Amino acid sequence: MKTALLITFYKLPINDNISVSPILQVITDPGNSQANTIYTGTLRTVFFF
Repeated sequence: MKTALLITFYKLPINDNISVSPILQVITDPGNSQANTIYTGTLRTVFFF
């Protein structure tokens, strides 16, 4: 099986100056090595000035 990467995210505006984006990444068969699937999560915060 080949390595595959799936990235999902959503932008959540908190107010006019702040937004938050939860991000989920799924990596299947990393490095084509029959390794377990990797799941990562990130919470991105953006401040507008």
